Amino acid sequence: MNTFLKENFFKLLIGSSILILSIGVLIYIVTATQTPPSANDKIIGDPIRIGKLEVAQFDFPKYMSRDNAVIACKALGGGWRLPIKNELNFLFKNKDKIGGFAPERYWNRNMTQEFYEHFQDFSNGKQYSCFRNGKFCNVRAVRSF
Repeated sequence: MNTFLKENFFKLLIGSSILILSIGVLIYIVTATQTPPSANDKIIGDPIRIGKLEVAQFDFPKYMSRDNAVIACKALGGGWRLPIKNELNFLFKNKDKIGGFAPERYWNRNMTQEFYEHFQDFSNGKQYSCFRNGKFCNVRAVRSF
């Protein structure tokens, strides 16, 4: 009986060691493969899916010109962009579901010729065209999925 206890004790000890080692390796693999949050995550937050769009959770922190808005969205990578006119109107109609919109103007990426820019006022839902003059508006990035 004494031999039986010794044999099983060592089997239990070896089995426990293998289990602990396996758990350690698994923890290492999980932490090594997780991507750290990027600077973009802080800017746009956790995207919200609605319709066929993925919408940034947050506006960009500063008002910007339309040209700078196009550049800022593109710089996010991964297909982020300014919404087109119809998409921006869709965002307005679903602003309570999406959340975080200010009752102010938002750029869309449409341009009529090269002289007119378009935006939508989120206080009343109206869409406007204006002569390209460097106005500053809010920016909310979107991407298709």
